[in-house]
Amino acid sequence: MISIPVYYLGFQTQLNCEDHPKESIPTNLQLVITISEIFSLSFLYYWFFLNTLFYFQPFQIKGLKLKLVLLCLPFYVLESAYRIALQVFGISHSKLTPTQRINLLCFYFLSLLVYRFTFLQVIFVKGPELSNSS
Repeated sequence: MISIPVYYLGFQTQLNCEDHPKESIPTNLQLVITISEIFSLSFLYYWFFLNTLFYFQPFQIKGLKLKLVLLCLPFYVLESAYRIALQVFGISHSKLTPTQRINLLCFYFLSLLVYRFTFLQVIFVKGPELSNSS
């Protein structure tokens, strides 16, 4: 419930700041935009993991949950650090050059490739770990 006002505030501020030069936007406001983007990144990076939990039974992904979370974490931290570095150096998120935008896309697609490779390797190559306790 706390995150919804932060997202709304960040979105509205970003819309209001689009046409203004970077120097006229207060630093606190730029910080709110960066924080709201970092919060929204967490949902983006962990969405596939959450879908995995909904679509598979616990015995099918036994031992895979921790591995998938730990795979998402470094990419999330790396992209968050990149966005914070852009903020520190005074580069506006709304006016990124294509070169700066490619880095963000590479982080995300690389994380998806690693995530899905690991997921498919465990599910289809090793097979689900069935516990036959009977």
